[in-house]
Amino acid sequence: MAAPIKIALQNYYILLMPEAVRSLRQEIAAEHSVEVYEAILEFAESEIFAAKKFNVDRLEEENLRRLMNIITKRDWESLDKYLHEDKGRDIQIHYYRLLEVLVYICSSDRDNIVNSIEDGQKQQIVDYLFSVFVDRYKPQVAERIRKRRFSSLKLSDEKQHRAHTLAEYYNLYLTRLEEGAGTRHKIAQDISRTDLRGEIKGVRQAFQHYDKYFDKLGEAVSTQHPSFELSSEMKFRLLLTCISIAAH
Repeated sequence: MAAPIKIALQNYYILLMPEAVRSLRQEIAAEHSVEVYEAILEFAESEIFAAKKFNVDRLEEENLRRLMNIITKRDWESLDKYLHEDKGRDIQIHYYRLLEVLVYICSSDRDNIVNSIEDGQKQQIVDYLFSVFVDRYKPQVAERIRKRRFSSLKLSDEKQHRAHTLAEYYNLYLTRLEEGAGTRHKIAQDISRTDLRGEIKGVRQAFQHYDKYFDKLGEAVSTQHPSFELSSEMKFRLLLTCISIAAH
C-alpha cells in the first residue's frame, strides 16, 4: 500500500486545487468557458496522481475482492463501514487502499500499470473493477473519497499564515512581471530581499513551484484551447481558495 499523502507548504495547492477550481467554477466559466473550466479541473485532478505514486500492483487480492463486492452491489452502507474500520488507527489503511484503487482506475497510464501486474487473477479482478466502476459507480465512491481527502488535508495556523503571505507576494511578483520589471529570478529575489527583508525563507523556490504548476496547467489546457491564458488574478484567487480550504 502507498504511504499516506501528507499536506505541506510545498504541495497544499496541488492537493487542494481541484476543490478550489470547483469553488470558482462560475468565475472560471465566465472568464473563459465551461469547457475550459472542465479542462482546468481535469488537469488539477491529474496532478494529484502525479504528486504521489501509488503501488497498485501491491494491493492484496482479498481486499480487492471485498472492495469489488461492495462497489458492484452498490452497497454504500458497507463501504462506509469499511472506511469506518480505520477509526483509531494511526494510518487510515482502508481509506488509502480504496484511494489506490481509484487512482488506478482514473490513471491515464492504465495499460502500463496492467502490464506490470504479473498475477493474472489479480489483473482480472482489477480490470473488472475498472469496467464497472467507471460506468456505474464512480460518483458515489468518489464523493466519499473527496470528503475524506479534504477533511484530512489541513494546514496548521502557522503554515496557513506563511502560505497566505507567500500567495500575497506571489501576486505582487506576477504584477511586476506583467509590468516588465525584470526577469522571474530578479523579481523573486528583490521581493525576498527587499520587500520581505529575508523574513521568509524559500520565497524564490516557492514562486518557482507556483510558476511551474501554472505553466504546466496553461500548456495542458491550451492543447485544446489555443488562446487560453490564466490571468494573474485567477492564479492568486486559486491559491487563496486552496488556503481557505486548508483552514476549515
